[in-house]
Amino acid sequence: MNTQSNTDSLEVMGQKAFIQSTQPFDILNDAELQRITDKLDILYFQKGDIILRKDDRPESFYIVVKGVVEEIEEDGKSFLYASRDSFDAPAIINQKSQGQFRVLEESILFAFPEQLFRDLIKNNLSFGHHYLESVSQRIDIMVRKSSNEEFASCMVKRVDESLIHPAVVVSDRTPISEAVRLMSENHSSSVIVTCKTCDKPIGIVTDTDLREKVILKNLAYSEPIRKIATMDIISVNRDDFMFDALLKMTEHNIKRLIVKDETNRIIGTLEQIDLLSALSNRSHLIQVRVSTAKSMKELKAASEDLIHLIRTMHSNGVKVKHILKLLSELDTKIYKKLFEMLAPQDLINNCCLIVLGSEGRREQILKTDQDNALVLRDSYLTPQTEPMIRDVANKFTQALLDFGYPECPGGIMVNNPKWCKPFSDFAADLEAWLKSGKSINLMDLSIFFDARHIVGDKSLIDGLKQKLFQIVEPDKVTLSYFAKPTIMFETPLSLFSSFKLGKDDHKDELDLKKGGIFPMVHGIRSLALENRLMETNTIDRIKALRAKLVFDQEFADELKEAFNYLLTIRLTNRLKKMDEGGSMDNYINPENLAKLERDLLRDVFRIVDKLKKFINYHFHLDRLL
Repeated sequence: MNTQSNTDSLEVMGQKAFIQSTQPFDILNDAELQRITDKLDILYFQKGDIILRKDDRPESFYIVVKGVVEEIEEDGKSFLYASRDSFDAPAIINQKSQGQFRVLEESILFAFPEQLFRDLIKNNLSFGHHYLESVSQRIDIMVRKSSNEEFASCMVKRVDESLIHPAVVVSDRTPISEAVRLMSENHSSSVIVTCKTCDKPIGIVTDTDLREKVILKNLAYSEPIRKIATMDIISVNRDDFMFDALLKMTEHNIKRLIVKDETNRIIGTLEQIDLLSALSNRSHLIQVRVSTAKSMKELKAASEDLIHLIRTMHSNGVKVKHILKLLSELDTKIYKKLFEMLAPQDLINNCCLIVLGSEGRREQILKTDQDNALVLRDSYLTPQTEPMIRDVANKFTQALLDFGYPECPGGIMVNNPKWCKPFSDFAADLEAWLKSGKSINLMDLSIFFDARHIVGDKSLIDGLKQKLFQIVEPDKVTLSYFAKPTIMFETPLSLFSSFKLGKDDHKDELDLKKGGIFPMVHGIRSLALENRLMETNTIDRIKALRAKLVFDQEFADELKEAFNYLLTIRLTNRLKKMDEGGSMDNYINPENLAKLERDLLRDVFRIVDKLKKFINYHFHLDRLL
């Protein structure tokens, strides 16, 4: 190794610009960058030189200018550091190197004292976060950093930043006439009804209730207000995000929420019109158009706005998990409205329309393939009702196709008799799928396990899932075969932590679904089935598994953030391919990502590998033939 002072060879200004262009040093201020350049050494290493040995206490922090350095960990894994990569922050923080750093080819490194590095992470909070936070926290910070900081969205606005109307509260025994007088005096469109004996809120009365339940029905004004109150109160806290309030309004199809403070005291009501004025979001327009649609043509027009909404929210920095949740709620309303347009009430009362796969998990991005089924009440399918049922199913599938939802290549749609039949037939299928042990049947089983109710009798799908739990519980071997696809695809990360890329049509690309999304979804799904969880969403399943102590908190956090990061990259890539007229597949070129994004993607794939090892050990997959 040779050393030169920081005034030789490379000019100081060039050094400073190089360091500033290296993440996360780009967030340091000018004075902090100057402190580094003042203390900077330039080191020259020959191939084979050892920079740090295991258990060494580093004296410097290193940035690679040219060449390649290899880190070899105790378990034999190795990582490569090339130009603008840096090391070894963990060794400085822990005062001991966990591996050996060896030069693979002639290299030039910048080095500055480890104490200066400690000062920087201590005094610059953002810089310190990059090195001190866990992988899951760094992924979250990266996603938040990519947001448009000027976007006045739900991510930065809270409920108390909107107009909260003062609460008008009355006892449940208050005469309607008195409640109306108070509403008029306070210029309020609603009153909150409390229990006279317990003084807790039990309902709400709006101006619509007065019109439809009092005026139109000639109800006496002397009657107690509780007679016309809606007893299902939906509330938010004043410090909740506006986006959460909007989701609640969308989910429950209501126009106002009760707002509470940190002590659970009612402080007022939040009106939809005021919330929308603050958010300026198009989602409410789609909801209104869906709710008021009188024909399939109008419903189709409403569904066509979804792509624009997704694009707008994504470009404005809304996190993918929130986009998915809102998209799922709107898709649910479209499916429900369409089915109610086509099906007679008698069919609705005797069936359960479900969505499966990514739609069932609330993880669909853009308009994915149709994955749906219809569970019929036993004995409802007769020679008399079958023609009507098949006609509704065919029209439903065709309408969704017209709305822009492609057909499922595997035929998992209500127009396929295999996915439109009585409860007992589905129950028999579940048992047969499980006992056969065949991959194709176990895949059908996994798709069905993600099923989510849309409209009709929800007890039908809930009953089938309970039946599935009963079948699975004593059959641990079959459960292991069910989990086996988790490790079917190779993680696209080499021993040296470089990306493994495809060939031919996908040269220089990697498959996000096979490499990361599928093993996470199916590994978590397998644990959810074993633990009899009714949740379908992958993040919700991780939370439920953490509550059952299947995962520790750190691993659960890593899994959640890694999964969200994969979905974020996939959505960004698909929107870009849509703009370019390409196919919206799961392939990405890592070189199109920023360096920090590539580094985080490597971290994410390591978390995927960690989950695959957990599944392999937990279900004893190495013992299967």
